[in-house]
Amino acid sequence: MAFKAIESSNVPAFDIVRERIQSVSSQISISETAYDFDRTLYCFRLLGPSGRHADLHLSRELLDDLRDNPASPTGKYTIELTARLDAKLLEAIESAGLISLGEEPLKFLLLRFVAEEQKNGRTPNKYNAIGKGVQGDFERWLRTDLVADEKDSLIWVWSELIRLRLIAPVGTDLTVPDEWVKLTERGAAAVEGKTYTEYAEIETFISKGQVYTAFRTLQQIFQQARSTVVVIDPYVDEQVLDHVAAIDPSIKVQIITEVVKGNFKTACSKLLQQRGNLEARAAAHFHDRFIILDGAVCYQLGSSINHLGNKATVIDRKSNTVRDKILSELASLWPGASPL
Repeated sequence: MAFKAIESSNVPAFDIVRERIQSVSSQISISETAYDFDRTLYCFRLLGPSGRHADLHLSRELLDDLRDNPASPTGKYTIELTARLDAKLLEAIESAGLISLGEEPLKFLLLRFVAEEQKNGRTPNKYNAIGKGVQGDFERWLRTDLVADEKDSLIWVWSELIRLRLIAPVGTDLTVPDEWVKLTERGAAAVEGKTYTEYAEIETFISKGQVYTAFRTLQQIFQQARSTVVVIDPYVDEQVLDHVAAIDPSIKVQIITEVVKGNFKTACSKLLQQRGNLEARAAAHFHDRFIILDGAVCYQLGSSINHLGNKATVIDRKSNTVRDKILSELASLWPGASPL
């Protein structure tokens, strides 16, 4: 069933959502609201200052929790609910370029443009696509004009797609070999999967108190996973399970820890019933914290997930050599670790 238009007065926590949107930008408004009865999802059509729009999809469960939340505005539960709302809101705004298109959305959109041009028998050209002081082919394809900063970013994005081997020079123009391109097999796979085949080269410094920045960075890491996630963290509570619950249930998750806090065991058991593909074990072995995706990429966290952002720290991607050594350690440790 498709979304059906409903009055905003029938949307739970509508005023809370509107207030959060206004806190991001007073230039963004809600033009329409709708509901999907089969998936119990509400849709907020957001309208930006440039006429662009974005669809914000929120579950009925989240909106009911926001509406019925009895905790104080500064309480832990309120902060957690607001962070979940903000994550969805910022994702919708950023992916649609409602205020401005960032480099990551531009990468994927430009990749899709190249794919469609090639499908229609045309060879994309760098400066025809970007446009020299005028509207380019890419903007016509988007059906929107880019602002100056977005146009500037396109030049870098074009080179980045080549560096990632998602597009490649056709090799027929020896004078300007990078200007005429084709989609690579890796690029085609990225378009079909609606994501990148490369993992983000994250290296982020998180200042003391930047708990939301830490949350968003972790969310970005978890959502890259396609088949497996390994979490190595000596101290865990149910916060790590919030990230697990947000990814596809088909993704296998392994958590290795030493000390569990709060309601982790109970929450883990309930999440296992809901999604499956989740196993947590305890062993005193690792000191540092790591997240490993698909056996392919490893990120190191300077703090346990449950305290990330409370103090200044760093999240960064490790080399393949370090990744392989960690996976080897884990493989020998896992069979003897105690199930939780």
